[in-house]
Amino acid sequence: MSLFVLAETPAGYGLFKSADKKLFKNEDLAAELGRPEKLVEMLKLKKFVKFESAAMALEEAAGLKDGKVPELLSSILEDLKSEKKASIAVADIKLGTAISNLPDLNITPIAGANTMDVFRGIREHLPSLIPGLAQENIDRMSLGLSHSMSRHKLKFSANKIDSMIIQAIKLLDDMDKELNVYAMRTKEWYGWHFPEMAKILGDNLAYARLVLKHGYRDY
Repeated sequence: MSLFVLAETPAGYGLFKSADKKLFKNEDLAAELGRPEKLVEMLKLKKFVKFESAAMALEEAAGLKDGKVPELLSSILEDLKSEKKASIAVADIKLGTAISNLPDLNITPIAGANTMDVFRGIREHLPSLIPGLAQENIDRMSLGLSHSMSRHKLKFSANKIDSMIIQAIKLLDDMDKELNVYAMRTKEWYGWHFPEMAKILGDNLAYARLVLKHGYRDY
């Protein structure tokens, strides 16, 4: 059985193949992962697919956040169809469940506490594992993606608190417009009976109360 490890980075997806099929059963794994040279020996880069744009990075990250298999990741997993029997370690349990539900993919996802040490080591030594990917570029992409995700969540989250504030303010504006329309109509209609009152009394609420008090003018 082949063992693969999927690394989700701000720059793209890294697919690694483990040299040890029993990688996660190694009791000294956490200590060994502290050395980048040892990690490079354990994980061989099979494929790295870079995001073509910030928009693509956001789309993929949003899909992963929702526990889905985004389009680009799906195309990467298609390459593993030729594997007769394989496992793939992923950082998120929800993603592992989504991968297991993909049709025609004979690959078993692995996720949980026993994989965390590996992903911690990958994040720490990512430039050593993926040639040409500098740490400063990773930091910059990570910051940009974090900002994009925050704006995305703020825009589409139905449970965000500020949406209720925005809706309340809009409701007050709508009510104010409606009240002004009713006040204007009241003055227009009552003006047929008492046209002078609109010039005498400018307050809309007082005008409406006076109309209710005196009713029609009969003199």
